[in-house]
Amino acid sequence: PETVSAVRREWYGQPPAAPPAAVAPRAAVTGSAATGTAPGAPGPGRATVTATAPVSPNGGGRLPSLSSAPRLAGFARATFVVTRHATVRSVWFLNSLRGAVAIAAAVAVADLSGVQHGFWVVLGTLSVLRTNAAGTGATAWRALAGTVLGFAVGAALLLGIGTAHTSLWVALPVAVAVAAYAPGTTPFAVGQAAFTVTILVLFNLLVPVGWKVGLLRLEDVAIGCGVSLVVGVLFWPRGASSVVADDLADAFRRGADYLTQAVDWALSELMVPPAAAAATVGASIRLDDAVRGFLAEQGSKRISKDDLWTLVNASSRLRLTANTLAALRQAETAHGAPVGAACLPLDGSEEYAGAPACATLRSAAAGLAGFYGQVADEVGRPARSARASEPELVRPPAIIAPVVPRQRAAAGDGAAGTDGADGGAAADVVAAVDQLQHPHLFWVQEHLRHLSQSARSVSEPARRVAEVRRRPWWR
Repeated sequence: PETVSAVRREWYGQPPAAPPAAVAPRAAVTGSAATGTAPGAPGPGRATVTATAPVSPNGGGRLPSLSSAPRLAGFARATFVVTRHATVRSVWFLNSLRGAVAIAAAVAVADLSGVQHGFWVVLGTLSVLRTNAAGTGATAWRALAGTVLGFAVGAALLLGIGTAHTSLWVALPVAVAVAAYAPGTTPFAVGQAAFTVTILVLFNLLVPVGWKVGLLRLEDVAIGCGVSLVVGVLFWPRGASSVVADDLADAFRRGADYLTQAVDWALSELMVPPAAAAATVGASIRLDDAVRGFLAEQGSKRISKDDLWTLVNASSRLRLTANTLAALRQAETAHGAPVGAACLPLDGSEEYAGAPACATLRSAAAGLAGFYGQVADEVGRPARSARASEPELVRPPAIIAPVVPRQRAAAGDGAAGTDGADGGAAADVVAAVDQLQHPHLFWVQEHLRHLSQSARSVSEPARRVAEVRRRPWWR
């Protein structure tokens, strides 16, 4: 007790002097570990501890230094916005990096090959590049087919009307109108064909070279499609689906850390607010962006949407539960308000106020955090040695049983089971919050109990997602 009291004084400082009117009994902690009597009920063996001076958890200790944090709040928010996507687990970062590499490669190939119209190579690369290799390949084939079709139509048009300026000026508005209308209303190949016809007419207005310019256009587009296909295969060929799985794993890991810290903070086992909150929010934002990109991605979805929503909702519930638990206790308490300590002994107390309930709740939180950590390992990037094996089912966690003190309601108190088929048996009811050793024990237990119930639906979807990740990207 003396060691714990010294730690409390080190972190919280000495209580400030309070005016006489503000001095009131702070708490009366009662319990009967020996006799099993409900808190607040008279009985032998009860220990009563009364503190007569209000204690501020921040009075003169280290935590007052946190009051200067608002000065840096703007800088911290800006840094968080800039850095939260600076990772390979961000779909925006990966798409930007893939596009930059593709453009650089297209410029290098155009320069080294000495093509006549190098910008068509770059334009072709950007036109067909998609977020995964399968989508890029399919779009490249459609772009090539549309370019060939446009070359055939344009060549036939030039052979029919010739290269006279009058006929070309008459054909140009029609070609531009079709090229502008086709991309939003017709397949991608039709838009490419219309654009190729427009290019043939426009270039012949500038320099009457006939249909040969179409061959140059076809050559440059083919080079650009090849560059995009190579980049799509080499850089994250699975596209947004692999990013979603990585972000799910990151969200579960961060949420598990946040849950453990939030429970310790609510039960006063942690002296500072949970530090994992910002990382958990960042992981949630990245997961939301990745899911949106996955749903907008072309091609068939190898991950079932039902499994995806189950896992995404599980990560959100984990984060929100930890956030709610962290809010049970304020970082700074007004003068004269209860400290909010649940597990640390009160001043003058010789016993651990929250035991054994606090130890049980912390153990339950550690078990849930371990379960979500295993789920994160399951849906995360598999090791090379594990790709050939089938993923194992993560054992669902046991539903957390009530650990807060309970009392028996009398049959005549209006509880369920009064003089009926139950023979007047009393019903179990949760003790009133103000009769518990600390109200935080009740709310921590309730949140962990609901979280353990919802976690039982996570194992099967996680195993199916892990199976998809172990397949080659072209299957």
